[in-house]
Amino acid sequence: MFLIIVISLFLCASFFSPIHGLGAWLLLLVIHGIIVAVFGDGLIHLPLYAGLAVIVSTLLQRQWSSLRSHIVWPFGLLLVIMCVAALQGINLGASLASMALYLKSFLLSLFVAGCIKDEKNLKLMLLYLLTGLVMGALYAVYQSVTNTFSINELNSQRAAGLRGDPNDTAMLLVAGVPVAIYFFSTNKTVFAKALFVVSLAFLLFGIVLTKSRGGLVALMFVMFLIYIRRPNIKSTLFGLVMVVFVSLTAPASYWERVGTLVYGEKRGSVSMTGRTFLLNTGLKSFVDNPVLGVGPGNFGNISNFNPGLNSLFFGKDHAGVESGKKAVAHNMYLEFFVENGVFGGLLFLIIFGKALLTSLSYDKGRVTGGGAGVGFIIVVAISGMLFSGLFLSQGKSSVLWFMVGLALATGQIARTGAVVARARAVNK
Repeated sequence: MFLIIVISLFLCASFFSPIHGLGAWLLLLVIHGIIVAVFGDGLIHLPLYAGLAVIVSTLLQRQWSSLRSHIVWPFGLLLVIMCVAALQGINLGASLASMALYLKSFLLSLFVAGCIKDEKNLKLMLLYLLTGLVMGALYAVYQSVTNTFSINELNSQRAAGLRGDPNDTAMLLVAGVPVAIYFFSTNKTVFAKALFVVSLAFLLFGIVLTKSRGGLVALMFVMFLIYIRRPNIKSTLFGLVMVVFVSLTAPASYWERVGTLVYGEKRGSVSMTGRTFLLNTGLKSFVDNPVLGVGPGNFGNISNFNPGLNSLFFGKDHAGVESGKKAVAHNMYLEFFVENGVFGGLLFLIIFGKALLTSLSYDKGRVTGGGAGVGFIIVVAISGMLFSGLFLSQGKSSVLWFMVGLALATGQIARTGAVVARARAVNK
């Protein structure tokens, strides 16, 4: 009954305002992990059903604009390459299941790109994204206060919420940092600035509570991208304040965990050792199958783990939920190249590169008030998630592909604006 009610609400919201229906869908994609944690596994497919309601309503109202062929063909060609890789791969069943997830992600990007009409829509989507991420950070704080951590062991207490894994949660929270900074810098009222500063503080504290080493490195990368765009006194001071805040709120155990990046791990942990093992295994497999790979979804089938790694990399995930006897690469680029070969991997990178370049060029010629434009902020948010992909298997992340859709939409908006400008010039 609850599922039917939620789907009906999404259908109604999309009918009255397709763009807000799309934003509500993004919010649901972000906080889906919290909903499942609170209400149970019965709602695990809620985003799919809600998304179908939004898509049907939007298409019936003809609020989706067709995309230019140069946006669509890379996705289609990549699917063809993946099909060929699947047919000659290790396990066709695993490949079909993996391809279905990738297909949903690709269609999500294309749907989003065709729904966004102007910069106002872009900013609205970023607000929905930030709202969901702040809710995730607050849930991490709740876990800390109530001592209900996702990982609650003697020497490791780590919060999550947005996803079952603290590292995945940290990746999403990092993407919200540039968005919060953008709205802080572009709003003029004291209340709005205070609201976004508080949002930024919760995001940073949420990242700290995940105790994710990769999350901290990704945060540093995102802040570097923001800083090098305009390295002045104001941005330097703002960055120092953020560093001080993280330093004051992070417990000693967090810095001990971060320190293992330099001096190695203690207490018998095999996390970094296991990741090295995965890297070596993946590289060896890629050398053996460079053209077509081992087939989508088959990375886990090439890994022969020793017993010391089993408990960490398959059998149970960090939330203690059965995830099946399959390992993941903990590197989405390695995983994609190993599974789909060099041509599929390169096209995978080209899609991301095209989205980033399209969004980056969006701000050219636009008035940004001396600060970062919305196109640049989308690039930084996506870049943070892509950087996290170096140590997480996030190739099928719905939020990542939604953001890719926003980046591609900037090209549509710029093209429409150019057509309107030319028409006005002719009519003068």
